[in-house]
Amino acid sequence: MNNRFFPLDTPEHCYCDVLLYDINQFNLKLRAYREADPLNGVDYYRYYLIDFFFTLHFQGPFFWKGMNVRQGTDSEMSGIAPFALERRQEAISENRLQVPRLYCLETDLGPVRIIASMVRIYAHNSPTPFSLHGRTGEWFASWPIIFEDGFRPN
Repeated sequence: MNNRFFPLDTPEHCYCDVLLYDINQFNLKLRAYREADPLNGVDYYRYYLIDFFFTLHFQGPFFWKGMNVRQGTDSEMSGIAPFALERRQEAISENRLQVPRLYCLETDLGPVRIIASMVRIYAHNSPTPFSLHGRTGEWFASWPIIFEDGFRPN
């Protein structure tokens, strides 16, 4: 399996934290960043906002290092949250555009498991470090979307 499912630069060196997890709105926002490394010719900080929509399940720490990601299997998802597999099968039978998927993140503090119907990743380079806050989305509105997963073809 591909452990580099998300297109992040040097994911093993990314730090990540949970900006927002609103279980009532089914929304999960993660911030990942890689520090500048002038010795290797990287003179900027690389920031990512990883935005999960229709999040049914989140399990893991709230801050970690390492963002190697793979898609989980249906059997793994049923072992974590059987109701999510039922919702997946229901969405497929009703021909919905989005269905729950399992994203498996391997980190320095152990596994992170997220079941969500869609994920979008925004990216930004900055010459200096800065703080992100999950409550307002204006700061990333102009960032390019570098990855999107979750829409089923018709």
